[in-house]
Amino acid sequence: VNADSEFAEDYFLPAPDKSQKSLKLEADRILSSMPPAGLEAYELAHGTDARKQLEAAVAERDFEKIAEISRRFGHTRAGQEATLLLGRESLSQGRVLEAVMHLQRLSESPSAVARFGSELKVLLAIALKVSSRDDSATEVLKDVGQNSGGGNADDVSIAGESVALPGESDDALQWLSAFVSDVR
Repeated sequence: VNADSEFAEDYFLPAPDKSQKSLKLEADRILSSMPPAGLEAYELAHGTDARKQLEAAVAERDFEKIAEISRRFGHTRAGQEATLLLGRESLSQGRVLEAVMHLQRLSESPSAVARFGSELKVLLAIALKVSSRDDSATEVLKDVGQNSGGGNADDVSIAGESVALPGESDDALQWLSAFVSDVR
């Protein structure tokens, strides 16, 4: 049996409310809720392999392999980077709902938010705006200054330029619209 094919399938377990839950989603939930020491142990166990695979996939510009790394190693640093790459690629190719899915997944991980900071939140807000989810985009932008990781939470790099984030009194959606027209 090919180990990779085992990861491609999902199994469903009975839930207490007589519904079924995805084994993959349950495993992801458990990994997401691990304390920092548990995540570090997971990184030590799988991070090196994930990093090697990601470097090879990026060198080949093979987004199928990058997606596989995101799925299999999503809670490692390399897996998070793979997910961010998928979000960026999906957004740049106009697959905004796919971009939202990848970026939302990352934004729910405290370690990813700490690593990628405002960049992650702004990318998610752009994807939400392009997918006509203005209220959600506004909420994400309001949260940009909080939990943004290291660095200056008042600036973000967009198209290689440092741009001041909207202040509390600014219209976040109007600020975002200046950048979204370039994405569409």
